Amino acid sequence: MNYLKKLGRPIIFDRKYIKAGDAPTENIREVVDVVGLEVVLKITEIYGGEYLYYPKYEKWCVGERTRRIKREFDGMNYKALAKKYGVSTVYCRKITKGNL
Repeated sequence: MNYLKKLGRPIIFDRKYIKAGDAPTENIREVVDVVGLEVVLKITEIYGGEYLYYPKYEKWCVGERTRRIKREFDGMNYKALAKKYGVSTVYCRKITKGNL
């Protein structure tokens, strides 16, 4: 069953006739090129009309960076870890003390 029918919304299109080039903006066309039309249509059905923010890839890596700093911390190597991971020594101290 179509997700829109489950929500009680009227169906105003038949999916089989929608093409990638029908995407309303260039950004959406680029997303279609990356993940495919079916994925974009599913996201549109669920989140259509809402603002979605996609953070930079680096933001997804913060958790792993924090885990590595904690794992590699030997009690004294704040400066080396800060340099290795591109953060300040103050930030390293906060991580290792569990304040982040």
